[in-house]
Amino acid sequence: MAGGVWEFSTSQKLELPKEKKLRRLGVFVFYDPQGVVDDYVVFLLASMRKVCTEIVTVCNGFLTEEGHDRLSQWSETIFCRENTGMDAGALKDFFTNLRSREYWNTFDELVWFNDTCYGPLVPIDKVFEEMKQREPCDFWGITIHARANAKWSGSKQPGIAEHLQSYFIVIRQPLLQDERFYLFWKDMKISDNFNLTVSNYELSLTKTFASWGYIYAVFCDTRKLDTNPNCVCNPTADAMYRLVSQYHCPFVKRKNFIRTNAEATVFTNGEQVMRSMSYIRSHTTYDTALIYRNLMRLYDQELWKGNLCLNFTLPSEYSANDPTPPALILAELDHEDSIHELSESLCSLSESCDLNVITRRTELIPTIKKFFPSCNITVSSNRPQGLASLFLVLNQIETDKYKYFCILQEMWGNPSNGLHISESSIRFSMYGNLVAGPHFIRNVIHTFESEPLLGILNPPIFPQSRSAMVAHFNLKQAAKDYGIPLPQRLCDYEAFCQPSLWCRKEVVLAALEKLNDQTSPLDPGVLEHLLCYIALSSGYSCGEVKESRQAACLQESQRWLINGFYSGNIDLNLFQKRQKFQAVAAIRSGKCKPGETNITPSALRKLLWETVIYWFEKKLNPHISSSKKDTYFLGARDVYDVYRRVEKARRHSSEK
Repeated sequence: MAGGVWEFSTSQKLELPKEKKLRRLGVFVFYDPQGVVDDYVVFLLASMRKVCTEIVTVCNGFLTEEGHDRLSQWSETIFCRENTGMDAGALKDFFTNLRSREYWNTFDELVWFNDTCYGPLVPIDKVFEEMKQREPCDFWGITIHARANAKWSGSKQPGIAEHLQSYFIVIRQPLLQDERFYLFWKDMKISDNFNLTVSNYELSLTKTFASWGYIYAVFCDTRKLDTNPNCVCNPTADAMYRLVSQYHCPFVKRKNFIRTNAEATVFTNGEQVMRSMSYIRSHTTYDTALIYRNLMRLYDQELWKGNLCLNFTLPSEYSANDPTPPALILAELDHEDSIHELSESLCSLSESCDLNVITRRTELIPTIKKFFPSCNITVSSNRPQGLASLFLVLNQIETDKYKYFCILQEMWGNPSNGLHISESSIRFSMYGNLVAGPHFIRNVIHTFESEPLLGILNPPIFPQSRSAMVAHFNLKQAAKDYGIPLPQRLCDYEAFCQPSLWCRKEVVLAALEKLNDQTSPLDPGVLEHLLCYIALSSGYSCGEVKESRQAACLQESQRWLINGFYSGNIDLNLFQKRQKFQAVAAIRSGKCKPGETNITPSALRKLLWETVIYWFEKKLNPHISSSKKDTYFLGARDVYDVYRRVEKARRHSSEK
């Protein structure tokens, strides 16, 4: 080890390209926070071996033993260095320290590429062959960013110059042997600041090399589309679909999959990733499972499932006629109203679907049999509430017989976390979006069949109410306690979980394994919140399913909210306060227990002071807005009473 760099030379003799028309060196820059080498990286390197005489991997950070073994199958040499300077730092280290000029000058071409993209989607040898047939050039890239007038943060230049995007660059002779090429890397200032690194590296590279008289080219030339220099578009993101479908771009950038909605909708409607993935699946041989597996391991799915649009709106009037795998619906029915409401949605079952009803009340059996004569009934009077208890019922059922399961937890006496709506409306939305008749059930199963990496389908959450639940414990600690791996990067908010859902058998078995663990059984109270991570660790993602008519109702609710916010008729601050007051009212009226909402004692103290201030404001200003009056419909005494009850419940829970 020297200078903080570890060098590994692989003893395995690697297969070289059969046709060695020229000697091409590949320099692969790799970084993973866990030192793991995923399958998409192996596929990328295996593809690049078809065009590279030799590959050198420069790893920022560390590698697991398995990761080193996987890289060594395709790399003659692996360097591990300190994770400084990002890609620019790794390349600077390679050109000025890790390998001598005499070494890389012996090659006819040099290509550097990194692990920030998925692909190649098309044969990479055909890309190199096409670039060979085009007009002569000295260096080229896959995509290019057009000139823009906007100033890049960290750059002294007034605008952004036209430049090749640096994730894949090919350098030819004589540029490779030019002493100024070496000095470019030697003099480059590296930084761990992203904007400074981009300014010193990517934004400078093309302009500098061109100023020496060298000619550059691009495989996907989108410059004719970027005609407005005031519109700073990134073609790899904002024209992602056009790149893969029309320009046959061999790569898609990983960061596109985790862009925020605000970023993705500046120049598009947020459809680029979804359209591109659909095209890749239907027009290329690239295995999109490689993308999913990497995303699942690294990122909370709340960061990427929106870009992939894992939301499915399915009709309930018609379905495909081809046979569907067997499925089981497990429904909790403890109230007669629930029986009637489920029967309205689930008018009949598809031929491959069975219904098993679990109830605590034997007197309901005749009514259940009346509406569902072919169902199996399980009576469990002492069974606790919760999704975990329903899962454990599956221990008594021949689960191997079924491929998919629908779990329907009865929503009775569990109010929404926000604006309170009746249990009937909650159940109508739940049943209607999960088991809206035999055609809908077949469509749900066909969705699972066409999306082999989809593990769970949840019903939607209406904007007026949150029938889902928020965790009141440390999710990270709970996952650690029960050995459930979490993605490397979690979202900065805790996602809501649903008490009812569709899931495939593999997810059910993984959850039952945790619940039945004799040494450390999973606490039933946390299953709802950890089930999505159990699915992710099993290699399956989660999505959302809506019945088409229910989707129309949901769309109308969303339209009302959007129009209200844009027109100013709805004050977001008042809207959020109104949700808190509704939760307080639900506790005060006995509709729910203090621990069943996501409102905390500190939030209640703040709400109490705001209520007192509002009371004085109302006395001084008789013309106060009706919207504010509707929000502060509870008095200080009501809020204080609920605060005492919530604080008492919190203390009682902590003492336990």
